[in-house]
Amino acid sequence: MTVNEILKEKLKSVGDDVLRTYIAPDIPEKKLHNAAKIIAGGIDENEIVGFVDGTLFGSAKEGLVFTETTFYNRCNADGVISVDYKNIKKVEVEEDKLLVYDEVGVVYKETALYNFRNLGELLLALANKDSVKEMPKTEETTDSSNDPINNTEKKDAKPVILEAKTNAKSEKQNISENLTEKAKNFTKSSFFKNNIGGLIVAIVMIVLSVGTNLSGSEDAFPIWTIIIGVPFSLIMGMLGWAIARKLRENFAPDVIFYTETSTLIFKKIWWGAGIYLLCSGIGSLLPMSIFQAIAQTVIGE
Repeated sequence: MTVNEILKEKLKSVGDDVLRTYIAPDIPEKKLHNAAKIIAGGIDENEIVGFVDGTLFGSAKEGLVFTETTFYNRCNADGVISVDYKNIKKVEVEEDKLLVYDEVGVVYKETALYNFRNLGELLLALANKDSVKEMPKTEETTDSSNDPINNTEKKDAKPVILEAKTNAKSEKQNISENLTEKAKNFTKSSFFKNNIGGLIVAIVMIVLSVGTNLSGSEDAFPIWTIIIGVPFSLIMGMLGWAIARKLRENFAPDVIFYTETSTLIFKKIWWGAGIYLLCSGIGSLLPMSIFQAIAQTVIGE
């Protein structure tokens, strides 16, 4: 199979409704430009044969880029990473990460919200250009002849996907671990990293709301609306920050015309910080306001 055929077959399963996937030549021009320039570090746009947009609003400034010979990844923490398919010797898939090895060691680690198993299968398929071997989902055995790891090392066979071993656990333990895992993945996601400023604004607004409540002000939110609204306020504060960034990207002027210095200062402060504080502040207060309105309507509080 060619690289293009493999991507057409497997790339879609790496993304989801948020992380959109694209195959050349059906990649929007703006996304293609950002993928080549930002994610892949300035390669020729014509080299891109597949792309996964790793951003919430589709700016294509983070994600995965695939060419005929190499895949690229970029996130704010690590910058641009590139790995040639021919150098991939092994891929390990665990619950919270994916590791890609060459002959020396780990050359790529992925902890974002991609489908790790499907991404691992895709990378192995690109390395092998044919079938992908997987570790059998059977009980452990001491017979080394059936051990895909030992066989890989002895025969220099193609890479295998290693699955994390799991023990039998109670339903409550599984639920708790799943929630913890989802929380970890969320804090590692590009949405969290890009909008942590909104989280800080939301925390400040929550603290101010609690202080206003404790002071006995008539305008204070009922304390129960603050408590229930905290998780919603944190998320909405981050969403407000993301919306502000989108507004800034699309509407902030490239050139500011002014007749007074104060006008220039105001516009710079507004597009630099004001719009972020306004959107995230409104977002963080909105859940508590909604809960208060419900309380006044339903129970007359």
